[in-house]
Amino acid sequence: MSNWSSETASLLKHFHMSTGDQFEREQSVVRMAAPEWKIVTPLIGLLVHAAIQNSILVIVPFVLLLLLLLLQLNKKHVHLLDFAVFEPPEEWKVSHKDIGKIIRNLSSERKRRGLAHHSELDAQFQQKILANSGTGDATAWPPAIVQYRDENDNEIPKHFIRMKHTREEAETILFQCMDKLLAKTRIKPQKIDCLIVNCSLFSPTPSLCAMICQRYGLNAEVKTYNLSGQGCSASVIAVDLARDFLKSNSHSNVVVLSTELISESIYHGHEKSMLIQNTLFRSGGAAIMLSNKWYYSGASKYSLHSLCRTQVSDDESYKSVYETEDEEGNKGIALSKKITDVAGKTIAMNLKTIAIKVLPIVEKIKVALSVQRKNGKRKITYTPHIKRAVQHLCIHTGGRAVLDTLQEKLKLSDDDMKPSRHVLYKYGNTSSSSIWYELDFLEQEKRVKPKDKVLQLAFGSGFKCNSIVWKKL
Repeated sequence: MSNWSSETASLLKHFHMSTGDQFEREQSVVRMAAPEWKIVTPLIGLLVHAAIQNSILVIVPFVLLLLLLLLQLNKKHVHLLDFAVFEPPEEWKVSHKDIGKIIRNLSSERKRRGLAHHSELDAQFQQKILANSGTGDATAWPPAIVQYRDENDNEIPKHFIRMKHTREEAETILFQCMDKLLAKTRIKPQKIDCLIVNCSLFSPTPSLCAMICQRYGLNAEVKTYNLSGQGCSASVIAVDLARDFLKSNSHSNVVVLSTELISESIYHGHEKSMLIQNTLFRSGGAAIMLSNKWYYSGASKYSLHSLCRTQVSDDESYKSVYETEDEEGNKGIALSKKITDVAGKTIAMNLKTIAIKVLPIVEKIKVALSVQRKNGKRKITYTPHIKRAVQHLCIHTGGRAVLDTLQEKLKLSDDDMKPSRHVLYKYGNTSSSSIWYELDFLEQEKRVKPKDKVLQLAFGSGFKCNSIVWKKL
C-alpha cells in the first residue's frame, strides 16, 4: 500500500515537472465550471476510493470513463483565455492638423512625380469630414504615411510608399499583439493548434499566417487560415471559424489575429465617396486566445455564449462599401450615401436572431404573449430592450454618424455607448479590431462582473452584421 502511494506520488511529480509549461496557468484552475465539476467530482472520488482499495479492476474502467468524459467536455465549451490589443508608438500618432499636412505633402510629392494627387479642394473636403468624425488628436497612422507630416512641399521624402512598408506595418502590429498575448496566457507558441488571421485589404504571399509561423516557430502541424476581404466584421467571422475548429478538435488552442493594414490604402483621386476612407481608418490590431481545454475553464476570462452572422445580399447592400477604381484608375473604397440605412437594417436582423439565444426566459414569454394576429398577419407588440439580454455593449466604431443612428434606434444611453465613443475618439476606426479595444476599455473600467454578458456587434462590407455574446467567468 505504501509502495503504491510513493510510486504514484513520484509519477505525479514527474508528470507535473515534464508538463510544467502547459500547466503554469493551472495553478488557479481549481474553479471548474459548476455543472462539469458536479459530474467529475464523484468519478474522482470513486477513483480515489478504488486506489485506496488497491483494485486495478475498478481503477482502469474509471480512468477510461473519466478520460472520455473530459474529451466530451473539451468539445462542448469555447473559452476566451485572454486577449491583447495593439498600442501604437507615439511616433505613429497624428492630430487632425497633422493629417491635413500629410495629405497635402503627399499630394505635392505625387504631383512632382507625375502621379495622381489631390487638389486643394480635395484636401479641404477631407479636413471638413475629419472635423466631424468623432476621432481625437492622437489616433495612429503607420510610419510610411506619417513620414509626410514633416516634409515641406519642396523636399523629397526618403521613402515612397511600397509593399515593404505594409509588411513592416504588419510586423509591428501583429508581433506586438502576439507578444502581449503569449505573455498574458503563458502558452508557448508550439502549443497553438490553429492560427487565424483576418485582414481585408492586404493579402500578400507568403500569407500573414506564414509570417507569424516563421516569427514564432509554430508547430509544423498547426492549421492556418488567412481571411481577406471580409471587412470590419471579420473578427467575429474568425472567432466563428475558431469555434468550428474547436468543436471538431478536442484539447486545442486557437489564436485569432485581427487587423487592417493601411500603408498603401490612401485614395489619391477626387471622388468624394472614396475620399472619406482617408479620414476614417486608423492602425490597430488584436490577438485573441481561445481554447476548449477543460483545465483552462477556471483561468479563462469569458466563455462563448452565442454567435450570430447575418449576410444581406441585395444590390444596395452589396455596393454600400465597395472597393473599386474611379474613372482615372485610382483605387479606393467607395462608401454609399445609404450606408447608414443599410447598416441599420442589417443590424436589426442580426439582433432579432441573437436575442432569441440570449434573452431571459421571462422576456421570451412576454414576446410570445404579445403576438397578435390580424388579417392573417402576425404582429409582435412587445419589443424587449437589448440591455435585458446583455449587460454591456461593444458596438463597432464605424463612424460618429453610424453610432448616433444606432443609439437613437436602439434607445441606448450615453453610458451604453461610452465604450464605442471612447474607442472612436482615442483610436479611430481600426476596422475588425475595434470591438476588442472596446472590451479592453470595459475591463480597464472594471465594469464587467462575473456572469455578466457582453455583446460585441460588428458590421461592414458585404453587407454583413456579426455578433458575439461572451459570458464573464
